[in-house]
Amino acid sequence: MSEPFDPNEMVLRFRERAEAESRNEAPCVNVTPRELTVESFSAEVDKHTQAIELRIYVRADPPTPSAEVIHLAVHAAMAADSQLHGLADSIRIEGASFNEAEADATSLDKLCRYRFTFNVLSNTL
Repeated sequence: MSEPFDPNEMVLRFRERAEAESRNEAPCVNVTPRELTVESFSAEVDKHTQAIELRIYVRADPPTPSAEVIHLAVHAAMAADSQLHGLADSIRIEGASFNEAEADATSLDKLCRYRFTFNVLSNTL
């Protein structure tokens, strides 16, 4: 069984997922902004909805518990971030899926989709 995930331990940050994977860095958490939609909320305010993908890559035996522990730690950090909640009116998880590597039973990707909703004055960017 793998060791518990400690969010306080040193982490390496890479600009691209491929770089982290080429170095076989695991666990690896990749955050990717996806579509942004804007709709009129009122005469002065626009409602923005930003989709975010959180991809967790682990190598462990078995891999699923490790991915779940990391997802819970990342989710807890987002839930506890007062600055993030000060900016967003709503943060919701929209779903998650697993992608297991067929040739490697110790490798797993967990893809989580989040939706951030926030209001912005219509006369600003």
